[in-house]
Amino acid sequence: MSTDWVFGLVDAIEEFAHRSGHSKLAVARALGFTRHLSPSTLTGRDSEVLYYRLCGAFAARHIPTVAISLGLEIGSYVLLENFFKKAVMALQGWEIDPLAARGAPREAVDWGMAGVDLYDQGLWETAVPYLEKAWTALHAQPHADDPIRTHALLRVGSQLVAYDGHCGQTSRTQRIISELSGVCRSVASSRSSSALLIDAAGLFLTGAGIAYRLFGAFPPLELVAYGREAEELLARTGSHIPGRIGALRDQAKPLLRFAIEQAGRREAQAYAQQAWEALEGAEFHAGGQDPPEELREHWLLTRLTEIECRFGAGQSDHAQRLWNETIGRGWTQSLIHARSRTPLASKVAITRIAVAAAGKRFDEAGELAGAFLSARENARFRNRMARAAEMLRLSGCGDSAALEARVLK
Repeated sequence: MSTDWVFGLVDAIEEFAHRSGHSKLAVARALGFTRHLSPSTLTGRDSEVLYYRLCGAFAARHIPTVAISLGLEIGSYVLLENFFKKAVMALQGWEIDPLAARGAPREAVDWGMAGVDLYDQGLWETAVPYLEKAWTALHAQPHADDPIRTHALLRVGSQLVAYDGHCGQTSRTQRIISELSGVCRSVASSRSSSALLIDAAGLFLTGAGIAYRLFGAFPPLELVAYGREAEELLARTGSHIPGRIGALRDQAKPLLRFAIEQAGRREAQAYAQQAWEALEGAEFHAGGQDPPEELREHWLLTRLTEIECRFGAGQSDHAQRLWNETIGRGWTQSLIHARSRTPLASKVAITRIAVAAAGKRFDEAGELAGAFLSARENARFRNRMARAAEMLRLSGCGDSAALEARVLK
């Protein structure tokens, strides 16, 4: 076959690599190739095979995947789209324009799902502009009859409210929750809703509950209601195990806080028992005592939450034993390091402060809290920064009871 397409493609790769600041090898790898897409490679004996592989690689659906692989800022996304268009023109044999068939709504879905994946990797600074741009485009147009856009809207909304919860930005979260609560109800009640849509609704409700808990201004049982509704939806499909773990786990603190507030009343013990059962259910779905690798992060988050809850309930010795058993596992430290840009690492640090306070090692707790406040990477977790600052103050006073109460918020 003719190799006339080669030099046009190489020019497109070189231009994109130069303008985006990535190496040509990085671009090739993002497209699924292990070596440079140089003229000598593309005109070699595998030229025809490479040609057809490239036709598939430059399908429009791969644009968000390449953006995520390269960690592109939102401002560079248009460069990637232009690169795909020039590459398709060079390949000639593939007549479908990778951008024309999608239109603006589909493009917004791409932005949104790229943002969701980047956010899950902990690349918040890169992810949030994608999420915000997608939200602006998606919620401005009717979406009831378009399940793809509805799914993207719910996933983008869940990430934005979680982000706002950590950063303490209440106004946008309240607007998003107000708008999407009705969408969740429609998805839940419709017999035609796909498992993907039902899971997205459940994940959104989980994110809404987390954000409201982080804001600290909502009654505990209202927070529990979000978690239960989310868990009910996720249980209906059974396909999103991490989401179900999170929905159960996030009920524990508000349940236990309500039980403590009701101390002396008949129902207090029942609510405390529900908290422990929620954590037990979350750990069960995460694999019990031997979680599979893909669920270890969710297992660890659940165990850290239980440690804080045990301390908050006055069970300091139990909290210390759980901590020692958890942190002593061979895979724990490597996982924390690998996920250092996500909320997991800061959660570990906050729990470590609580464990020191549980052992009445107030000087150690104060030092750990001070170190947390000094670490630049924790600045984005405004709620946890406030918690660490208060734990630092209470450790200085040796106020164990106040520390127990604070750790449940």
